Amino acid sequence: MRKYLCAMLIMLVSTAATSAARTIPAQKNISIEDSVYRLNFNNGHYFFNAVIEDTPVEDIFLESAIPGILIGDELFEKTFNCFGLDNLEKQKGKKIVLLNNLYDIKYIHPITLNINDGVFTGNVFVLESYDKLALPVQNFTSKNSSKSYLKIDIPGKEMEFLSEDEWDKTDYKQFELECINGFPVVSTNLTIESNGKTGTIPNSRYIIDFGNGSLAFLMKGNKEVDFMLNNSGIEVFEAKNRDGQVISEAFMADTFIVCGHQFENRPIGVTDKMKTFQVFSGLIGLKFFTVPVIFDFKQGKFYIHK
Repeated sequence: MRKYLCAMLIMLVSTAATSAARTIPAQKNISIEDSVYRLNFNNGHYFFNAVIEDTPVEDIFLESAIPGILIGDELFEKTFNCFGLDNLEKQKGKKIVLLNNLYDIKYIHPITLNINDGVFTGNVFVLESYDKLALPVQNFTSKNSSKSYLKIDIPGKEMEFLSEDEWDKTDYKQFELECINGFPVVSTNLTIESNGKTGTIPNSRYIIDFGNGSLAFLMKGNKEVDFMLNNSGIEVFEAKNRDGQVISEAFMADTFIVCGHQFENRPIGVTDKMKTFQVFSGLIGLKFFTVPVIFDFKQGKFYIHK
């Protein structure tokens, strides 16, 4: 029963993570003056509306484990003017893997975009057969130099830039944050208890992934993860989708502690399909964010509300 429940939960998370986003009803007015970005939960993910270079854009996908703005080619054509790009050179043979899906990259171009009171600086990737506009928060900064902190409040469904005097650091736990290969990575200890077995990974690194609907995925093939699983006795088994295909391995954690944040009775995925991420111990997904968090990308700090 324990195996069946865990497999079903992992399957549901995987299904939500790979489904296309549905259209979210538009706000009556999308204002460039809005300094608080309202997050809309839909189909397992979070989206927001904003004005990009004077063009109102709906359903911007909140992300972090991507190398730049990702946008489908059809949506790019519709919103082409707000990007201000022309004479783009078509890419040949370049692809990007998102979860289990492989997309052809049509264009890549460096860009700076005004988005309400913020600025995106980085690359835009135009993908064939992709149906979203996804924004990585690590490339998103405030136009106001005093507002160097980005607060993301998933329970409150809000995102905003803050100055130092607009929040109290004593209310938050602090962790080291790096941007590695363009991804936000937090360093922390991990403790797992599962069916009477205990596993730990000290000072391990996790990509923060707002585009992943799970609590966490561990990277099989990472030396620290493999050592922990091989020596702890934690039972890992296959999680399959409705068609009987193996989508990952998994275990049910009675207790899962990461960044000092404790969760109970949660399925944890284990995958060897993300080869480029195996230098990290895993991913921290949306279900981790049960309290507000604050990013200081300039100083390399990640704050979690106590």
